[in-house]
Amino acid sequence: PQVLTNLDAYGYKETFFMLAKQTMALPTITKSIADKGHDIASHSFTHPQIPKLGPQARRKEIVEAKAVIEKQTGKPVKLFRLPYGAGVGVTSVRQD
Repeated sequence: PQVLTNLDAYGYKETFFMLAKQTMALPTITKSIADKGHDIASHSFTHPQIPKLGPQARRKEIVEAKAVIEKQTGKPVKLFRLPYGAGVGVTSVRQD
């Protein structure tokens, strides 16, 4: 909450990369971030090394995380940041 207060004081709008599990655990803070005009983007569901996952687990971390965050905020998720930056060049990761 203090970060949001400081951002408001200076008129800054930011993008918060959050885990879907965080948005579920902190729904009031998540909604406050979105309601104040900040973007919330996905940083996966639980922060694993995505290239090491099978197709179903990868889908949960990418696709389901997006859906959960959108449900929590009521706004579309536009960005995804890979945990550890791992998997940018991995075809199966890019397809999900």
